Amino acid sequence: MRNLLATVMDYEVNMRKDKRYITKKPVFAIGDSVMVAEHNMPNHWRPAKIISYDDEDGSSRIYHVKLKNGQQVDDIEGHQVVLEKEYFISKHVNESVWKGVQRVVDKNSSDQWAREVGWYAVRYGVFDESFAQLSDALMAYDLLVIARKKTEVKRVI
Repeated sequence: MRNLLATVMDYEVNMRKDKRYITKKPVFAIGDSVMVAEHNMPNHWRPAKIISYDDEDGSSRIYHVKLKNGQQVDDIEGHQVVLEKEYFISKHVNESVWKGVQRVVDKNSSDQWAREVGWYAVRYGVFDESFAQLSDALMAYDLLVIARKKTEVKRVI
């Protein structure tokens, strides 16, 4: 069994190399389970699966989804789509209990995702690391705490 600290350090190194941690906006793949916002009802979300997408300019995707009831919905803008697991984490865990993670939005951005949904920042010493997904930011902070506390952390599993 690998040393827990070595696993943490490997994760931190790989995390910085992995391109999905570099972008602040998530990119979803065909088959991903997501929640999509209704066009005129921003607080009403429905479960769906990505069936295809258009990515003409590389900066934003338009998704085509199949709802759980079988209905296909086309032309869903990126800011109206979140991974299903991310939706449940963010809706059922209040921001006040997040440790070391902060949601960031840029109200002045021309990008609708940055203005409305935002990204998640974890403070690493003197700089922030940005994550597109809340679960990745929470994991990164947990691993940072483990790395800092080294000998105080006990493996329980």
